[in-house]
Amino acid sequence: MAPSEAALLARLLDFAQTWKRNWNHGGHSVDDRFTAGQGRWDYGETVFEPWLFDRVSAGFRLYALTGDRQWRQQANSDFDWYSARIGADGVFTPRGKPDTKYSYITPFVLRGRDSLTSAHLTTVQRIHDAWLKDFPSVGKPVAPDANMWTEREIGLALEAAVGHCELTGDSRSQARAQALLDQWQAFAERHGGAPLVTYTRHEGGGPGGTTPQDLVTSPWMSALYFQAARRFLAVKPAASAQVQGQVSRYFDWIEGNGGFYSGQTAHPQYAGLVFPAYLAGTTVGEAGPSSEHMAHALDVAGLIAFAIQAKRSLRQPTKLAQERLDQMRATADRDFTIWTRTASYLPKYRVTPPRKFNWLVRGLWELIDIGK
Repeated sequence: MAPSEAALLARLLDFAQTWKRNWNHGGHSVDDRFTAGQGRWDYGETVFEPWLFDRVSAGFRLYALTGDRQWRQQANSDFDWYSARIGADGVFTPRGKPDTKYSYITPFVLRGRDSLTSAHLTTVQRIHDAWLKDFPSVGKPVAPDANMWTEREIGLALEAAVGHCELTGDSRSQARAQALLDQWQAFAERHGGAPLVTYTRHEGGGPGGTTPQDLVTSPWMSALYFQAARRFLAVKPAASAQVQGQVSRYFDWIEGNGGFYSGQTAHPQYAGLVFPAYLAGTTVGEAGPSSEHMAHALDVAGLIAFAIQAKRSLRQPTKLAQERLDQMRATADRDFTIWTRTASYLPKYRVTPPRKFNWLVRGLWELIDIGK
């Protein structure tokens, strides 16, 4: 029987203690043998990896899920540190180079409009402008030779546009978000429901210096896009039919093209589990079976929950999607189990790499919020 959202949240909260750097949580006594390679980190002017996929918002989401003020306190601490390190170009300065993957407006939305200063709002605008500069939408209709970004990029760009619109009500942000929806739509329609790009474009190259041209999509990165698209519906309800159609067709595409596979193919100990594919459409390189793919079960579970909601609205069958959702819950639960240590000089609850926890919270937030 698949664990409930409440059971998954209870397990997640143990890992949340490590995420907030409470290394001794669970009765361990951590010493200097615990290193950065094993997940140790702290605030630092050159430390950036733990902030990827929006660490600050993870804290605010935990508070919303639990009402436990320790998470609000942690989120506020992270917010103050993070927001003070967005440069004039809208980029997170510890990254050391232009990289909008670390530039988020959602923390400012969740902090609350009444808690923001004029300096905060200036920072929000800088982030918004950085995304416009780095990843302009290609317009409509989309040219046949236009480049599709990865799902991660279009998802985070859409999230920035939606967040800016939520905070400012700027009609240009709404238009930007709609243009990104249309861009996804155009590329997905070319391939029957998923916006495919080559493996090499997606991953920057293949194993052994190769440049595979296999067309792929990443279910967990697509979850980032649909998280933002779902938020956009509160801004523009008229986009509901478009977004619902997108997520329903995307689930159908990955279901028919290797988006899920038997965990036993990664290792016999995972017999009975189903893993989400890191990349669907091929088995080259990173797309091949791996126990590491378990880490994305919660992301994909959130996507599937949204697909089920959409299919119900569209009067489409949901049985298969519900089965996949239950499988993702079971895989996420097993992933929590194998990421628990016994060596008492290391944290009991592993969050390695630290960014992993941020995407876990995103996925579980979707599951719980959609189920309300």
